Amino acid sequence: MKGIIIVLALLAPGLSWAQCNALRKKENKATGEIRLTTDKSETASVIREIRLNKTTYYLSLSAPGNTNTNHQGVSLLLDGDTKLDWPNEMVMVAPSSLHGNAHFKAQSYIELTNEQIQALIKKRIVTYKLYVFDGIIKERIGESLRKQIECLVNVNPDEVKVN
Repeated sequence: MKGIIIVLALLAPGLSWAQCNALRKKENKATGEIRLTTDKSETASVIREIRLNKTTYYLSLSAPGNTNTNHQGVSLLLDGDTKLDWPNEMVMVAPSSLHGNAHFKAQSYIELTNEQIQALIKKRIVTYKLYVFDGIIKERIGESLRKQIECLVNVNPDEVKVN
């Protein structure tokens, strides 16, 4: 019971236990590296990597498509028409059978700045583009992801269970 009270006290105001409980944790005992990840949807997740006492955040995106060509260019549209762009970010494309009629899956893994993380905490992702591959995040899922990102930034890694 004492542990639950401590964890709840660590949560930022307005965060729900369910959102923070959705975080995933992997720990490498040999290197001391810790990776916290938002609940992985089919399309988007955010990773907090702690290595040698340095914290780095990454955004992982994927989208279905019909073109098998690697290219560059990632953009996000957030609530309120806020746009985040990475014109030189690589988009990798691989065969996929998981996305209905789409034969390929585009993926990108982007290192985020503190300003970009703060934008993702304040506003949910509405749509995104991986080169020519479009992705839409439903409002409920986008809001859940936004809250999980806030948890990811504010939670003490020691309080997240290893999965």
